[in-house]
Amino acid sequence: VLWSVLAGMFASGFTITIFVVVLDDVAADLGSTRTTLTWVVTAPTLVVAMTMALFGKLGDLRGHRRIFLMGLWGYGAVAVLSALAWDAGSLIAFRALGGLGFAAVVPTGSALVLGVHRPEDRARVLGLWSLVSAGAPLLGIVLGGPLVDAVGWRWIFLAQAPMCLIASVACGRGLRETPGSPHTPIDLAGTAMLMTGAGLTLLALNRGGPWGWSTSPVVGLFGAGAVAFMLFAMVERRATHPLVPPQFFRLRNFSVPITVYALANFSYLGAFFLSPGLLKATFDMSNTGASQVMFWRPLVFSVSAPIAGRLAGRVGARPTAMVGAAAITTSMLVFVAGANMEALPLVVAALVLSGFGLGVMMPPITVLVANAVGDEHLGVASGAFQMLGQLGGTVGLQVLASVQDSSPGQDGYASAFTVGAAVATLATVATCFLRSEARSGPVSAGPVAGQLPGVFDAGEPVA
Repeated sequence: VLWSVLAGMFASGFTITIFVVVLDDVAADLGSTRTTLTWVVTAPTLVVAMTMALFGKLGDLRGHRRIFLMGLWGYGAVAVLSALAWDAGSLIAFRALGGLGFAAVVPTGSALVLGVHRPEDRARVLGLWSLVSAGAPLLGIVLGGPLVDAVGWRWIFLAQAPMCLIASVACGRGLRETPGSPHTPIDLAGTAMLMTGAGLTLLALNRGGPWGWSTSPVVGLFGAGAVAFMLFAMVERRATHPLVPPQFFRLRNFSVPITVYALANFSYLGAFFLSPGLLKATFDMSNTGASQVMFWRPLVFSVSAPIAGRLAGRVGARPTAMVGAAAITTSMLVFVAGANMEALPLVVAALVLSGFGLGVMMPPITVLVANAVGDEHLGVASGAFQMLGQLGGTVGLQVLASVQDSSPGQDGYASAFTVGAAVATLATVATCFLRSEARSGPVSAGPVAGQLPGVFDAGEPVA
């Protein structure tokens, strides 16, 4: 099951970063501009954030294998359409559709893998999951430029379709369907409110820089997004079959890991966005040179995640997550020093520390979320975890970019990384409130007053 799912994850994930490398080439080929083509990256990001919780819930109710394969097939079909795109608008539309496939693959794939492993083994398995989820886009960064130079960008997506087909055959043979609840209705009202809130908030964050943060459209988008989230909370409290059960957020090992991930991703993605500009502005690097330096961060993430997964199973999730969050905080401070001192070795060290920190932190906090809910809720729990983490990262990207723009030169970068260090410190403090499972006994999934069947406070056995 693990290797089948990882094959699907690799097939759908390795082109995610292609456009970061070749956006100018694609814009020139389609007669468009780089500014317009940034929506090739933005549109699927919006779609993934809006729909991941929905697809996770669909997997819980209709079967994770079915939704996973549908997402994989859809992603392969959209890859062919992307290769045949005739202008910028068609390419943006096809990549947005691809976001639906990816949003289906990630939470259901995670649920399939976690569902066949014991809770004490899940951190080790998620280390391998992180290796592939980070390693596939890493290959996109490394191979994207040379492949496009050799065969053109369209052939990259034509090659992805048979990869998805091969992976789907492997998954069809290697995966068994999970039990679901086919007659339980989908919470359409809650789904609509969550999708609306996430979409409007991400759109406001994306447009805040170009349009101005105080302009009426941006303020209106933020306000409408907040109203949608409040309506979502109201709908979920009254729903017979809620999309995301409100009880989840009262569980320490559900709400705290999500908070840690959102805060850490704020700093991690914000620094990732600023780093190329720092390298080019301060050290006069070309795009190729900056890419080669940036390569170290996802590489270290990919290497450290499997090791951290094994470590978390031995020493516990909380100390492992604390080490990871502290490493991200330290990396932000090293970024500040590197920007102020114009020292390239410090910037490289900060990138390495950042990749190490998130690689170490992700397996244990992901496992805590999974183990805090029953197996029948793994899909929606994974979707909510990923969605809120992505929202945190998007906020960090926009906030740090705005701080950097407010001051010229090195002062702007140093100020932005200082904000990143402050937020990463909050993430480190939040890890102190995690409850490690190493000291807890077996947990029954029986319901207690006010809880759903299969939901428990991780670490506290329920009679």
